[in-house]
Amino acid sequence: MLILSSASVSSLLASSLRNSIPTQVDRLVSALELQPVGVDEMELPGGARARIRSFENSDSRVAWAAAVEIDGAGDQFAGSLSVWLAPSVDVPHLQISLDSGDELALEVDFIPRLDAAFDAPRDASGEYAAPTSREEFACASRRTAYDAAFFTPEAREWCERVRAAGTASTKESLAIEGRRQYASEGNYNVISGPLLVDVTLPADDAGAATAAAAVEDAVGRWLGWLDEAEPATWMDTRLIFARDSQVRRQLAVAERAALEERHGDAGAEVAIAACGKLDMEGHNMMQEQGAFGTDDPDEGRD
Repeated sequence: MLILSSASVSSLLASSLRNSIPTQVDRLVSALELQPVGVDEMELPGGARARIRSFENSDSRVAWAAAVEIDGAGDQFAGSLSVWLAPSVDVPHLQISLDSGDELALEVDFIPRLDAAFDAPRDASGEYAAPTSREEFACASRRTAYDAAFFTPEAREWCERVRAAGTASTKESLAIEGRRQYASEGNYNVISGPLLVDVTLPADDAGAATAAAAVEDAVGRWLGWLDEAEPATWMDTRLIFARDSQVRRQLAVAERAALEERHGDAGAEVAIAACGKLDMEGHNMMQEQGAFGTDDPDEGRD
């Protein structure tokens, strides 16, 4: 979530950062023919106002997209952008956020649709261990495919350049548990992809320019992937659907917690409006549990 104070950046760059999310939303609406689902406007404590815009698209590639903009007192403003794709296409989800106090915290993530074990241990030369199980062979195959299509050497060089402009975050990575009928106890895999940018940047002109450029580059790169994407196979569609359900819930819960801590109950309402419907989440978790933001354990099971 973006919370920026422009006190130490030029007025031109402050304006550029403030317009970064809306500009990229307009770009996505045009490129993907996104259709507006709704606009929610909310009052937040301290005089801040939140605006949440949500979208879908007619060809069903985009399951849900949402942009959050928060205007606070003085020069403080906020924004985030999430695009969740349908399981019919095996292209990473797009997540962008910025958060600032005395520094700008930039996060850009391209979330893989299936577990490819990018976080598995490597040897001193950077190579993964040879697979020894059916699951490891599947992950190795996905890594090869994803590296060829998305996480190329050029893309990784871009990622490293942006990371090098700031200081790496030390927060713990979010992970999900494997489906119960396949997973052994403790079988967890991280949500983020190998191009995750999670850094703090100086709150000056250089840091602001890096953040604004990274947001623009990320959207352009992602649109290129989607433009070249082939439909997912029938089997991958089923597997992607199951993982997407868990990933979306995990990130929705984390975002709600962050906004609730910052803005109280009103922050939680912003997160609920932005996350969209968590379709069939209960079925894919294979366990009884309350749904996100409600007390109805059958929510999402219809």
